Amino acid sequence: MRATSPVRAALLVTLAVAAATISLSALDVHVEADPNFDFTPLKTWTLNPNGSGNAVRIISADDDSTELKQNFQTRILPIVQDGFIKRGFAKAASGQPDFFVTCYVLVTAGTSSQQMGQFLQPVPEWGLPYFAPSTSALSVFPKGSLILDIAPSATNEVVWRGVAQAELKWDDSAKKREEHVRDAVDQLLKKFPPKQSAKKK
Repeated sequence: MRATSPVRAALLVTLAVAAATISLSALDVHVEADPNFDFTPLKTWTLNPNGSGNAVRIISADDDSTELKQNFQTRILPIVQDGFIKRGFAKAASGQPDFFVTCYVLVTAGTSSQQMGQFLQPVPEWGLPYFAPSTSALSVFPKGSLILDIAPSATNEVVWRGVAQAELKWDDSAKKREEHVRDAVDQLLKKFPPKQSAKKK
């Protein structure tokens, strides 16, 4: 019987650990808000007229985001819009809404400040870095990020950013992926509007 090489053995261990880990992935939700902004007047909204957002897949140098961009328009954005409506925020049919919504989706094998910096618009002074620092280890499975930006229509400057991240499964069906997006939107919007600080009460 041929002995297993150290490299092959290490690879098998890595794949076994990864296979066990993927079923344990959980949704990580992070929200930042401008502490000096009053969110109480925000009732009506529309997608940002300067662009509803973007979707990018960055797993390898040869990745093509075409399919993801199509799904972004036909599946993800409708889920985001339904989420706001279910939370009691009316979509403005005409006239000036109170705030604009911009959505971003990023699928990557790992997160880095460089990728996020190229992908998202700048965070105002109140904001923290795009994502919490991550380890330098390469993730075997892709990670999906859903980002929601909210900006008052008067200024169109971001005052609230919510980020939901989770590991993705290669074999998830389209229906299952939509469920993940819906859950991410629900978890993010549970934190919008942010609770008032004591000094504003």
